[in-house]
Order: sequence, then C-alpha cells, then structure tokens
Amino acid sequence: MIETDDWGAASMRHSKSLRLLLHLLQLLLLISLIGATATQTWSSIAFEVQATDGAPTGFRENCCTPFGIGAELNISQNISDVDMSLSGPTAMAYWQSKRVNEVEETQDEREDELWGNNSYNLSEVQTGLPQGVKIVTAISAVVLFIHLLGYQRRWIPGLILNFALFALIVAFVIMPTLGWFGGFDVESKGTGGGSLDLEHEQIFTDFNLSSESLDFHFNVSGFDLAMGNESEQQHIMTNLTSADIDHMAFIAFDGSFSLTFTPLVQDLMMIWLVVFTLMPLALIVIERVEIDLPSQLEE
Repeated sequence: MIETDDWGAASMRHSKSLRLLLHLLQLLLLISLIGATATQTWSSIAFEVQATDGAPTGFRENCCTPFGIGAELNISQNISDVDMSLSGPTAMAYWQSKRVNEVEETQDEREDELWGNNSYNLSEVQTGLPQGVKIVTAISAVVLFIHLLGYQRRWIPGLILNFALFALIVAFVIMPTLGWFGGFDVESKGTGGGSLDLEHEQIFTDFNLSSESLDFHFNVSGFDLAMGNESEQQHIMTNLTSADIDHMAFIAFDGSFSLTFTPLVQDLMMIWLVVFTLMPLALIVIERVEIDLPSQLEE
C-alpha cells in the first residue's frame, strides 16, 4: 500500500512538472510572437472585379475594353503595400455618364452606410492587434502563476487562454482586411448616379478553403436604377425580372477574393493546435491514467 502511494505521489509530481513545462513553453512562444508581429506580414490579399454585361463593359456600343479593377495587398504592423490595376477606364467613364439620375435611399440603406462609416480603418487595426498579442501573452503569464500557486481549477484560465489565442488568429486573418476596406467610401462618385443601387439583384458565390488560402468567387447582377429616370426606375422595379438581361440598365460583374495565410498566421495556427490544444488534452489523458492506475493496483 505504501509503495502504491509513493508511486501515485511520484506520478502526480511528474504530471505537474510536465504541465509547468507546457505553460513555460506557451509563454515563451507568445513572447516570441510579440517580435514576430512587428516584423512579419499579417495578411496577403488579392481581389479582382470584372464587368461582364451592361454599360460597364461598353460592348453594346463597341466603345472600349470592359471595366475591371484588381489589387494585391500585403499588410504588416507598419506597412500596407498595395499594387492596383485598372482596365477599361473608358467603359467606366461611359457607364458613369449614363448614370444621370439619383436614387432615393431607404432608411435601411442609410443605416448600412452609417455602419460602414463606423467600421475599423487599417491604422486602428495596426495599432490594436499588437496590443491583442500582448494581452494574450499576459493571460498566459497569469495561467503560469496560477499553476505555481496550485489552484485546483486551472482548466478555467487555460480554456480562456485557448479561446483568446484562437480569437487572435481569426483577428489576424480578418481584421486587416476589414480595416483596409473600411478606409474606403464605397459610393460611386462619378459624373452622376450617386451610390450603386441594384434592383432584382442576384448574387452567386463559391469558395475554396485550404491550409494555405481562402478563395472566394462571386457573380453579381441586377438593374442599375441610376441608369433611368424616375418613371423608368418604377418600371424596372414593378415590371422587370432578373431574366430581362437585354434591358439597358442590366449590369453584371464577376469577382474573386483570395486571402493567403501568411507564415505568421500558419505558425499561429500550428501553435494553437499543437501547444494550446493537443498537448493540454494529452496531459489530461496522462493525468487520468495516473489516477486510475493506482486504484487498479490496489485491487
């Protein structure tokens, strides 16, 4: 019986040592993440939109190359490198010259515009994410301190740390993208027509997720109400359907959006999966076995 007790006590000390080493490893990795956040690229983004039907293509008047726009963007803590490309500026100017009538905004559209103006801009994201890394690192230090105090419910702060790190990964993937787009006024400020308002709008989407990137494809079509006067707008809303693609107000766009997971994000995902998820679960299993085995020996 004494030997069994000694064996159990030694096993408990062994599991506590393993957990202490794990907490130290977690803390060291998060401290190194502070430096990596300041030097590595956070997000690598590419998107492209191409007009496929209607006035933005110019093909009905044989005037020009279809309008299209693309961009490649790399974001880090201090830099946002953007490579923009534009095709069919003549078609764009032609489309805008035809958009001579304003469209009255609904209350919902005004609320959406207000929300958009309040979204994060990139400078706020570049300031906020490094602070988030430091907060998660501080939580890791608190978890280590709680372990040293011998707190019995260590899994609670450990679970909080796990979710905080996962939220940080999501933030590095999404927030720089939203911050960059948040700095733009999406309204059309051309020669006429105000903001783009599509009636009988149809949106088709497709996406592909891999370990290296998220690729999103979409097709948007509808009737540009600003292409007609007030009576024509009423006609479009009440009499036309999405099948009336020969109408002069019908337009369509194809687009793609690609978000490449940078080495920083990939490393973060691996750290979260292995060091903050799988290894703690493995320790729980080891501790469970060490508790059950002495009781089996007693029998």
